[in-house]
Amino acid sequence: MQLRICLCGAVHIHGFWLRCFSWSRPARPAPAQDAPQWIEFDLGTPTDVELIKLLVDQAPAGLTVHEIYAGAHEDPGRFITTIEGVTEYGDRLEAAIGITVRCIRILTTSSPSWVAWTEIEVVPTG
Repeated sequence: MQLRICLCGAVHIHGFWLRCFSWSRPARPAPAQDAPQWIEFDLGTPTDVELIKLLVDQAPAGLTVHEIYAGAHEDPGRFITTIEGVTEYGDRLEAAIGITVRCIRILTTSSPSWVAWTEIEVVPTG
């Protein structure tokens, strides 16, 4: 399966963790960036996705707003849901997807800190 990832800590697809780099730590290749920021990945083929799990990497804690988009083709242009609330490092967020998707985008529109994820897990239906 082909997977295209832009700036994250780890992504779990169909039972596999895929590691890449992150904004979140100074020792990593890219500097931290404030909102708005996004991560987008391509599952390679349309896949029935039940939900997406996100492990927060942020400091300081505070109110964050994340919008989830997905699409069955290379454009994740369909708005799925918003996750809004006070978050801190180590929090686990979940968003129900419930459709067939190929690409997923997580757009953080508001955050008191830089934007990063320690892990991202895509859970297929079934």
